[in-house]
Amino acid sequence: MGSLNKRCIGKSDLVIRLGDITRQDTDAIVNAANPGLRGGGGVDGAIHRAAGGVIDRECRAYIAEHGPLPPGKAMWTTGGNLRAKYVIHTVGPIYCSDEESEPILRSAYWESLQVAKHLGIETISFPAISAGVYGYPLDKAARVALTAIADYLRKEDTSLRLVEMVCFTDASYTAFRRALASVQMPDKERDAKSEIAVTVRLFAAPREFLGQNEIELSLPRGAKLADLTEMLSANYPGLGKYLPYSKLAVNHILSAPNTVLHDCDKIALLPPIGGG
Repeated sequence: MGSLNKRCIGKSDLVIRLGDITRQDTDAIVNAANPGLRGGGGVDGAIHRAAGGVIDRECRAYIAEHGPLPPGKAMWTTGGNLRAKYVIHTVGPIYCSDEESEPILRSAYWESLQVAKHLGIETISFPAISAGVYGYPLDKAARVALTAIADYLRKEDTSLRLVEMVCFTDASYTAFRRALASVQMPDKERDAKSEIAVTVRLFAAPREFLGQNEIELSLPRGAKLADLTEMLSANYPGLGKYLPYSKLAVNHILSAPNTVLHDCDKIALLPPIGGG
């Protein structure tokens, strides 16, 4: 109940997928480019190699006319030998700090979606921009990416019906699935989409959760305690051993797995007796 790799936002589906972005058959794929648009390592080099020489020629022509592409901006070329008709190139930030880098990363996603709107396309695939050699911490990059995309899909009139995040590694896939579960919906939208927002507060959390004492999750309306337990186990393995012994509270202690959860519930997740 409540798939964590897909959310419906506005008129569009936002999907997390494990795979190779160069093999996606969406109308456009997004390239995590460098300002010179000359290809390089990681996803940038892979897209240039898979597309063939046409992208290089179009990128050189763009640079000759406009100069380097600034961080947070986007442009497009045709797809060459790729299955995608277009490649939207955007430059993410080299990570320095949340305060400095987050607005640029958010802009990279937003500007790419604006280019997609200009092209009138219906489907698009993104990589994890800046989360490779540019050093953006993966969990933070996932949160910024999905928040930016969700905000755009809610606010803008777009032709997009499918936005994919294509994750090349298991670690990236896990981080983006977690982030997707935490993307909150406004009250009116939750009512329309039959979702509820639940806050899980961690007490005596495992070591990997130090500094994080709450998790925000969205579940389908009518979800039960057992569904929340399953969601946490699948996406936060560090909590798995806690769950069979945990007491979960929604203003009082709950124990029955079929207890129905409600919007804005606050749930306390407690460790097993003895802390083990």
